Amino acid sequence: MRLFLVDDDPIIRAGISKIIETSGEDYEIVGQASDGELALEKIKEAQDIDLILTDIRMPIMDGLELIREVRKFNTQVKIVVLSGFDDYNYVRNAFMDGAIDYVLKPIVKKDFLDLMKKIEKKIEDETRDNMYGDSDGRNLVKKYLIQLAHRKYQTEEEFEEILQALHLERGVASLVMALKVNKRLENFHEQNYYEHIMEESLVKLKNIFSLDQKFRILCFTENNRIIIFVSALKQTEVAEAVDKYYLYIKNTPLSESVTFTMGVSDVYDNMERFSQMYQESISAVEHCLYAGCENVIHYRETLGSVPVADFDWNRERLSGAFELCDYVGIKHELDDIFNSLRRRNPEEVRKHVRLIIEYLILNVKDFQTALTGSQLEYEFFIRNVTTFDEMKERLYSASKTLILSMKAERESRSESRIEIAKAYMEQHYMEMLTLNQVAEHVELNPSYFSNLFKKETDVNFSEYLLNVRINMAKKLLLDPTIKVYEIGNMVGYEDAISFGRAFKKKIGMSPKEYRNTVC
Repeated sequence: MRLFLVDDDPIIRAGISKIIETSGEDYEIVGQASDGELALEKIKEAQDIDLILTDIRMPIMDGLELIREVRKFNTQVKIVVLSGFDDYNYVRNAFMDGAIDYVLKPIVKKDFLDLMKKIEKKIEDETRDNMYGDSDGRNLVKKYLIQLAHRKYQTEEEFEEILQALHLERGVASLVMALKVNKRLENFHEQNYYEHIMEESLVKLKNIFSLDQKFRILCFTENNRIIIFVSALKQTEVAEAVDKYYLYIKNTPLSESVTFTMGVSDVYDNMERFSQMYQESISAVEHCLYAGCENVIHYRETLGSVPVADFDWNRERLSGAFELCDYVGIKHELDDIFNSLRRRNPEEVRKHVRLIIEYLILNVKDFQTALTGSQLEYEFFIRNVTTFDEMKERLYSASKTLILSMKAERESRSESRIEIAKAYMEQHYMEMLTLNQVAEHVELNPSYFSNLFKKETDVNFSEYLLNVRINMAKKLLLDPTIKVYEIGNMVGYEDAISFGRAFKKKIGMSPKEYRNTVC
């Protein structure tokens, strides 16, 4: 396997090179570059690169732009991104732009080589398919179908060339079906299981389809779905294929312990509507969020979705409940959110749940710390969770887990934070000191700080500050040369009356009476 390595850190490049050289495998680094722009020039000139390993954050041209530029002239080369946990959003965009996997820094040799073997096998499988082919010319068919699905053709001539390559008529009656896996994964790292299911199921489907000469059927896998294009001479014949093949799939499982939900587009007699058919099938299958699993969902049945543009939620209340680690409050806010989202477009629901979590990451202290190592997990589960109720359940469960992590993190440092707060109060008691000021000094949410202070000191903030001021006043009252009203100012009171009231409330006598007693 021939690799091209792109990273602006020479230490990283040297480390990967050493892993490759000492692996004992038939791997070869055929080129290296320190930034995306330089890499792009070399990749265009190079021949037979199997895999590009690229960092995300680099000067001049970053990894995301490099991936996009490479995909313009090479859709076959495999691309893996090198990332840290902080690069989560970049990694997500890299997958959207055409990366197939990622390697976390610092790089662990065993994990890296395991990934290389997986990619090598994938390349070998694709090479074998290209050499021996199958009934549809698998890889070439997928390329052309993706071009049609995403309208990646610029002219009528290109469109006609694709149709000719697929042996399709422009006015053929057709529809698109999307199959989605119904399988709850408990571990993000099991996501490769989806890929295995897709490949295994696709082979079985193609064997089924090859027995029926009535239909022209083409299929490919994309984003953990199997996309099936069906055409026939008549629209009624195309519609028959839906029930026929779904019943077959339901009664003869394509993969052990796995079921599928099918989304079906409307039937059209114009291949120029292929992209619309594709989008309709995706939209339909995603409505399993409400319709449930293991059934057929027709696009026309989903058109009652409520627009999500007017969706809003109380950011302050939800983030405040997380700050206080208040699960009852969190669940109440999430209930309101999900009630507002119910029956709306599934993709918009997933989008808004994702935005809510990203808002909490940015606005709740300790939230991201508690989430570290799970950012790709939550993105994966939001994208692949099957039903609306499961999404709620997972978010509620995740909230409990996050609260426990946040509490543990805070408790590990709570004692030192309170000691810092007490020391700050003893240094600034003579100022107009507020709870918010002290909470900000120790970098805690005011409400959380107030509760924590009471828990650690057995008195509330105001009572503790009063004790500090009165104790200092008692010491100053021992000096008869300092007037009582001056002492009030010295310990943080604006006037003698306020000082007198506070002193008497605490000690049981006025400052003057106390002085007469002790002097």
